[in-house]
Amino acid sequence: MRKKILFIIDSLFTLGGEQRVLSVYANEFVSLGYDVSIFCRDIETKEDRSIFGLKNTINIYYPKEYNKIERVNRFLLKKFRGLNRKTKIFSWSSRICEYLLSDKTCKVAVESNIKTGKYDTVIALGSEMIFTLAMIAPKLNCTTIGWQHSSFEGYFNEKNMRMINEHRMVKKLLPNLDNYVVLTDYDKRRMKEVFDYDCIRIYNAKSFESDKQSNLTSKKFLAAGRLDPVKGFDMMLEAFSIFCNENNGWSLSILGEGNIKDQIKERIKFYNLGDKVFLHGRINNIQDYLLDSSCFLLSSKLEGFGLVVVESLEMGVPVISFDTTGPHEILNGYDCGNLIEKYDVNLFAAAMNKISRDYKERVQMGINAKKRADDFNLKQIIEMWTNII
Repeated sequence: MRKKILFIIDSLFTLGGEQRVLSVYANEFVSLGYDVSIFCRDIETKEDRSIFGLKNTINIYYPKEYNKIERVNRFLLKKFRGLNRKTKIFSWSSRICEYLLSDKTCKVAVESNIKTGKYDTVIALGSEMIFTLAMIAPKLNCTTIGWQHSSFEGYFNEKNMRMINEHRMVKKLLPNLDNYVVLTDYDKRRMKEVFDYDCIRIYNAKSFESDKQSNLTSKKFLAAGRLDPVKGFDMMLEAFSIFCNENNGWSLSILGEGNIKDQIKERIKFYNLGDKVFLHGRINNIQDYLLDSSCFLLSSKLEGFGLVVVESLEMGVPVISFDTTGPHEILNGYDCGNLIEKYDVNLFAAAMNKISRDYKERVQMGINAKKRADDFNLKQIIEMWTNII
């Protein structure tokens, strides 16, 4: 009988690293003979399997549509939880924090789906889904795994982010899970220090393999990601503006959509970069853009891993990134990119200046990048997952 796996995620059909990785892994598990399903809480975003090539044999389930009372209740819970993030007013009580976290409609739907589906393993992605699973795990007869896709700081320490001021609840619920997977050794160490919990570190695998490699001759920088304040595009544009004061002919393409697109357009206008910076929106063919680029830029304030960094390395494209935990673990010591002190735009611009003027160094970094990308081989990483499911 085929082993059954259920993934639980908040939103599946949006453009993000979490969604891309899940789609790649789900497809690979199907190829290995597993029966794979996904529970998606987001009932508003249109289902589109083509975004990341999700196989039609993978079942997707949703909770029922929220009625008016449930929508109001969810709204109020979010407001009170947001208040706790800012004031710590409820941080003393794990029980209150659990209540504020738990979307009852979703929790009931998840529990019902798991029991009906008789899964062997359930894997939750994203903070709310992970700890929703942890709440119901003692009642389940299956292996339960939390899969953290941001950094420790992004989940537990950053102001107004995810699980800030909910440490008492986290420490109580973590032991309910059979395993908790993080993306870096740094996060594994921090989970032990703060919550006394032994995690498993499994890197994200590259989402594609390519026999092509950029020749690094174009005068083009590339960036990609959700247009959100945490991605630091304001700093990237400032650094690029400084760079352009000394360099002509280079351009910057930004891939992605998000809620600060208009603000980014204003920044481009402010720095008079309208003929040098191009917003391409949501795309499905990042390989083509990487092939036509000479350097990838990452300005995130927080980056749990940085799948797009690995994708750049796979295409032989060097990376310049602020020294956040994910990119640090991928790039440090491999001479395939530059890690810049957070959040020094002048040093960032200086690194852009150096790499733009030294083609020979660019080429060597590109060769090193391709070698480093081999460490994120999908089959090798899926094997690590099969050992815990």
